Amino acid sequence: MKTTGLAFAGIMGIIVLFQVALILGAPWGHLTLGGQWQGALPLKIRLIPVVSVTLLLAMNRIVLGASGVRPRWGPRWLIWPVCAYLAVGIAVHIVTPSAAERMLWLPVLTILFGLSLWIGIRPPPLRAP
Repeated sequence: MKTTGLAFAGIMGIIVLFQVALILGAPWGHLTLGGQWQGALPLKIRLIPVVSVTLLLAMNRIVLGASGVRPRWGPRWLIWPVCAYLAVGIAVHIVTPSAAERMLWLPVLTILFGLSLWIGIRPPPLRAP
């Protein structure tokens, strides 16, 4: 199960880097938030990726704990809100008006959902004595 947690963390790390790039002004507005902005996000809107980074790092920590890569960060059931968040993300990206955003994020979120679901349904890892 540690491999699953590490795969989740690797993908999530790339997403965090994408969000940080948006915060710093990368011209990828068409790949986020429904594709409303071409080029860099407006300064006020860059607060959204700041919140996203915080949330993504917390979810990553939960998954790493639930998979046994790191000590647990709270109860193991926290994996289920992570799964739910990713499921909502899938639904949102199915209906997004941005084809580019859908093509990029729908597969990524589906993979992350599958990995987190797998961790959630597997028995918890044994703790070291």
